[in-house]
Amino acid sequence: MLEEEFPTPVWWPALLPVDVLPEKYYDQVMRTDLSAGQRVRFFESRVAWSRGVAGIGYHADASYWDGITNMIRLWQRMGFVVRRSGPKDPGRPATIPDEMFVEVGRGVMEMRFDWAPADGQLPK
Repeated sequence: MLEEEFPTPVWWPALLPVDVLPEKYYDQVMRTDLSAGQRVRFFESRVAWSRGVAGIGYHADASYWDGITNMIRLWQRMGFVVRRSGPKDPGRPATIPDEMFVEVGRGVMEMRFDWAPADGQLPK
């Protein structure tokens, strides 16, 4: 079944990218000096869009609200998913499409450097 093939978003907002193709992987897919197998491996590699955002998912040391607050504070750093052209070279593997969606503009997710005393105690 289709729903068994894809992860289910379980936190707010539900209409967000779950696993994305990072721009650095896309750049490798576009390289003509790599083998077809290497290019396909980069294309098929995905990472969690929420990677590096503390408090999302498992909440052993924080509340659900802390996860939402972290997500809101980091939103502008999390990157955007945009449509990009696929490779056009004659050696392009058939499994790589003419267009793909790529995560761009990803920033640093580390928030401890943004800390102010009003934010509370820093994690150890």
